[in-house]
Amino acid sequence: MGTTVRAPHPVTVGIDSSPSRTETGLRYGIAQARMLDVPLALVHASALPFEGATFTPYEVKAAREEATEVLERAAMRARYLAPDLRVTVRPVLGSAPVALESVSKESSLLVVVRRDAGVADRLLTGSTSSRIATRASCPVMVVPCDTEPSKRGPVVVAIDADSPSHGALTFAFATARRAGADLVVLHATARGGFEQGRRAVGETIAGWREDYPEVEVTTRTVEATAPAACADATQGARLLVLGRHRTTGRRLPWTRSVAKAVLAQTTCPVVTVPHDEIDLAYHPRPRAMQAPVGPVY
Repeated sequence: MGTTVRAPHPVTVGIDSSPSRTETGLRYGIAQARMLDVPLALVHASALPFEGATFTPYEVKAAREEATEVLERAAMRARYLAPDLRVTVRPVLGSAPVALESVSKESSLLVVVRRDAGVADRLLTGSTSSRIATRASCPVMVVPCDTEPSKRGPVVVAIDADSPSHGALTFAFATARRAGADLVVLHATARGGFEQGRRAVGETIAGWREDYPEVEVTTRTVEATAPAACADATQGARLLVLGRHRTTGRRLPWTRSVAKAVLAQTTCPVVTVPHDEIDLAYHPRPRAMQAPVGPVY
């Protein structure tokens, strides 16, 4: 399958009525928007009580006003924290997953703040957030609430050397380069598969090593389950990158295992990246785009 290259778009942050989640989302969104040199967009979905029901003009107006009020407070805070950034707001009537899926088509990155492990679990198994995670057109960054963007530790990308994912490797290499961070390329293999896995990883990232010579890369092949390897590798990491296929209903292995387990355990942000789309904000480099590749669980 070919890779779709998209024009740069803003970093979008999903905003809700929680001050702590809003503050966390804004700080991560601002950091990413500055790194990519793109605007910051804030979206809030004000869901009506019963989807598909008929509501009076007054009820619709009240819902719009509620969404606008939430966004105005968030935008004021964002402009205080980052007066150098252009900040836009988008109030939406409807459910959060539908709104976020829609805006992901015009976003470089979508930032979502998780509440706790229970909510992280529902992100991958429940009807609401599972839809965002599996169908978003852009990378989705899930961050723990009440945390700050870290400037320490490596970027970790988990790969399956047999399954192509240009997007995850491009995101990981470009992020490491921009942040001046080391990159760890992680591959989990079955018992007895260490040597074969190690060689496959080396071949997989050869093109990216050439195109990103400024990035210090360490490869790590471990005989373990993918969730265990990811959980261990994220200790002290600033970011974990997982590739994913966008789908229209088919459940994929990463939704059942790796991302579900990692989001429930890790304290660092986790980014899931569509394997077949790359935003020009990440400046893909042509040789690596033609190399044999393979992320991610």
